[in-house]
Amino acid sequence: MVPVFDKRVPGIAHPGPTHTVCFAFVIGIGTGVIGGLIGWQREPLAALGIGLFGVFVGTLTVGAHLLAPVLSPTGIRPFAPVRDDRYTLDVAKAANPIVNYALLAAGVVAPGAALVVGAWI
Repeated sequence: MVPVFDKRVPGIAHPGPTHTVCFAFVIGIGTGVIGGLIGWQREPLAALGIGLFGVFVGTLTVGAHLLAPVLSPTGIRPFAPVRDDRYTLDVAKAANPIVNYALLAAGVVAPGAALVVGAWI
């Protein structure tokens, strides 16, 4: 996941098209195709499994990226351009360092915790 990379791309508003459900599916399909091509080198069943895993990981990663801007007053329009509804929890401004460090800590701790729990189970 590349946080706020779209702020640096000319012509793309932030949060804009990269903060939509459609974009999450496009990235999911893209990572699924890449996974399928990697798996195809082994066998067709591996291609299917790795491809589906790629779709899941790609879509989930962008979906997780959509959650952080929902905390800010700006919010996101996840169903644009089909629907113009804006969603926000208006918890904290995006420039709030405490919230940013808390989200960073959660992003570091969560995979570590998942690894520990996965190894324990």
